[in-house]
Amino acid sequence: MHVPSNAILVEFSKKDGAYFCIAEFENSIRVIGTISEPVSGLVPGQMLTLEYCTYNKTPKFVFKIS
Repeated sequence: MHVPSNAILVEFSKKDGAYFCIAEFENSIRVIGTISEPVSGLVPGQMLTLEYCTYNKTPKFVFKIS
């Protein structure tokens, strides 16, 4: 299954200067990830773009604001 790189921001949180988010693909697939660039004015419903994802014992998703 191919999942597009565009996602919607569902929720976000900030801790120690890092932004964490729940992003949704195709109105059904939700993942937890981080937002890579300095962020201001985040709003649920904003579009995100998946920069990369990896798997090293656990999945890691990194997004940027579209």
